[in-house]
Amino acid sequence: MTYPPPPGGPPYPQGSDPYRPAGAYDPYTQQPSSGDPYLQGQYGQSQDGRYPGANPYQPQTYLTMGSIGARPQNGMCNAALTCGIIGVCLLFLSIPIPEFSIFALVLAVLATVFGGVGVSRVGRGEATAKGAATAGLVLGIVTLVLFVVIVMLAIWFFAAWMSM
Repeated sequence: MTYPPPPGGPPYPQGSDPYRPAGAYDPYTQQPSSGDPYLQGQYGQSQDGRYPGANPYQPQTYLTMGSIGARPQNGMCNAALTCGIIGVCLLFLSIPIPEFSIFALVLAVLATVFGGVGVSRVGRGEATAKGAATAGLVLGIVTLVLFVVIVMLAIWFFAAWMSM
């Protein structure tokens, strides 16, 4: 299948394009056709699988699994952020409900570990979620520090109450 030239002809006189060597492929010229429309491939492809207007002198490239590259491994970064947010929330909920403090402590340790692993993966180029990893690491550390402060205050208040 051939396409008509654009209105007004080619944008440059034939053979005067300084960037195209003489005899090179010109998309504005008529391409030779076999004449038989049934020899064309599906969707206007020629029999060799190329689309109309494809450069016949340039080989087609195909994507393979190795040419795409590895996907970033952002799971640890996202897990750190999730554990950090839930840990902080549970820590503040543990003031009226003390049973939540154990879960907050576990989530804070997990957020710190996952955040450290996520930041190291970002440094090696294996992950791209640097902000999530850093935020999870910071939230985990803040939750651990607040947990220690709350436990120390609870012990101090209990000792003050017992001495009365």
